[in-house]
Amino acid sequence: QPQGEQIEGFTTWMEGSACPDQLCPLLGRRHYHCSHPRCLYVTSSIEVLPLHAREYHETTHIPDGFLSIDRGIDCRLPSCQSNKLLKHFHCTKCGYSFV
Repeated sequence: QPQGEQIEGFTTWMEGSACPDQLCPLLGRRHYHCSHPRCLYVTSSIEVLPLHAREYHETTHIPDGFLSIDRGIDCRLPSCQSNKLLKHFHCTKCGYSFV
């Protein structure tokens, strides 16, 4: 599996690099994936990285057994009404979704 550069809690993928997430909305462009366990946040803006770390991870606990999916990210569950629309969580065991 290819490795991106780690910067302050984020994995940086350069333009044209092999980001391992083939469904990433920023695939092929320079972008950043949050490296926090179970967080699927991705952005193309380096300026918002500290904001995500401070305003999200300092105030939100992602419980074991759950994924955190950001607004605009494909959670890949066809029945999810929050998919690509809202920041939400999924239980990794049963697929239950909540906002």
